[in-house]
Amino acid sequence: MDITLLLGYLGLGLMLALAGIGSCYGTTIAANAAEGALKKDPSKSAGYMILSAMPASQGLYGFVAKLSNRTITQAELTEAMPKHLSEADSMIWTESYIKQQLKDELIYEVAQRNLDDRNRNEIDRLVDAYRRSLIRYKYQEQLTKERLSSSITDEEKQRY
Repeated sequence: MDITLLLGYLGLGLMLALAGIGSCYGTTIAANAAEGALKKDPSKSAGYMILSAMPASQGLYGFVAKLSNRTITQAELTEAMPKHLSEADSMIWTESYIKQQLKDELIYEVAQRNLDDRNRNEIDRLVDAYRRSLIRYKYQEQLTKERLSSSITDEEKQRY
């Protein structure tokens, strides 16, 4: 067996094992907290059970949050997440977001491997044209701001 393949499998195994250990630890903490809360209000047992099981899914995130060159960071999740979600909704949203991003990455990788040269050249041409257009637009926007800020006095701004 090739050493790089062996190291790859070793890394994958370590990642899964450590993520699993972390999930077990998190589930234990959540279950202990749920048990204490359950003693105060037994009517909410279903909610406590769901919340105490949530850390078990963290083992998956150690595995699915990085695929090839695509890494999903906590900062990215925080920035992309809609504001004012409940805890349960934010967990559902996070799982859905990660799955969608990784699905997109897989499709992209397959498309890159299978795209013929004619289509690759067309994409390169379109990207270059779009890039040039964006640069022109941003430059025009910058010039407009510079000219407006220097040609309009503070007094004119106040009157407006």
